[in-house]
Amino acid sequence: MLTRLILRISLFLLLSGNLFAQEVVKNTNFFEEIEYELVNGKLIIPVEIQDKVFHFFFDTGGLLVISPEVKEALELRSIDSGTVTGVNKIKTKIDVVVINQLKIGSLEFNNRKAIISNIFQKHPVTCFEVAGIIGRDFLKNMAIQIDQKNNNITLTDQPHRLNLDKVKAQKLHFNENKVPILPIKVNGKNIKKVLFDSGSDDFISFKTSNIFKYRKRKVYSKEDIVELYGNFSLGIGGTYPSPEKQYHIYVEEFQLADITFEEFYSDISKNSNNRIGSALLDYGILTLDFINKKFYFDKYDKTVQIQKINSFGFKMRITEQNAFVSGVFQDSPAASKGIEVGQKILSIENVLLSQLSNRQRCDFYNNNFPWYDNDQIEVKFIDKFGKIKVISLEKFEL
Repeated sequence: MLTRLILRISLFLLLSGNLFAQEVVKNTNFFEEIEYELVNGKLIIPVEIQDKVFHFFFDTGGLLVISPEVKEALELRSIDSGTVTGVNKIKTKIDVVVINQLKIGSLEFNNRKAIISNIFQKHPVTCFEVAGIIGRDFLKNMAIQIDQKNNNITLTDQPHRLNLDKVKAQKLHFNENKVPILPIKVNGKNIKKVLFDSGSDDFISFKTSNIFKYRKRKVYSKEDIVELYGNFSLGIGGTYPSPEKQYHIYVEEFQLADITFEEFYSDISKNSNNRIGSALLDYGILTLDFINKKFYFDKYDKTVQIQKINSFGFKMRITEQNAFVSGVFQDSPAASKGIEVGQKILSIENVLLSQLSNRQRCDFYNNNFPWYDNDQIEVKFIDKFGKIKVISLEKFEL
């Protein structure tokens, strides 16, 4: 299959000063259950702002972000501006507004500062039909429990009501920006700084620069690394970084709390920190107790099997007008047959990619391409010499 574009929209550097050091929820003795929709690895919840309901990403790695449309609809005035750096390390200028009243379920938050971003107007983010992000700045002084089987997020200031097994409690850490950190083991070695970021659809991805450090510690060998070249991470400003090398790595054993996952390839490496994303939620109930600094993970099934990575050797990005190669596996048949980053793809399996409607583009992005299950595909593209070329590619598995 063509692995879907990895979308990242969280922020990891705060503005100068204490712009987002805000008050906590005013409610006390609360136990709020929020039903969420899972779309292409993203958790989407209803949020009420000044008596109007919008859909937001629920993102433990992000901050409060809203679209320009929300700002306009609510007639919000900019009170500040600054620069943030997104997960792809690209700096973006932003404006800040104050939201007088915001509700998540029955929980009410007042006078919250929010970043304005036009990323919600960019494809493929438009496919999620969301207007903002609810992030980590809402979660302090509460415990959150995410149960993906029931599409339910519980928010409470009374962790004892979650019926947690204290024997399974693990220490919860935080980085300098208050993003939760889950200590893990990879191939028997402790990896301490791994963010839990529900805004990412990864299972486990590693910081690119750390991969070679871990190799020196013999966490894994050079032969366990699969190299890609491309640009995969969409930042808060709606821009992509320049193409660069990124990696999948073979993980013989990955341990989180008392759960062990075996023999799989990690997700694509990132410029930013090691991270665990929402794909973890496929395997069990995760509880983050910010009050007592503990986390719990209760798996759904006795055995866990990580889904294999299938690919035709390249990754693709579809824009409003065209489709382009966004990444290529080193030494793959696609690379050997002339596929390179930035080339225009005209069609795959006779599907004309420049003639897709907005609905089709979003359907393909969220629900996989029609050739997803094929073992072989025909690709028509424009090569580096400007000539139209047609090739056949077979699927391979990691």
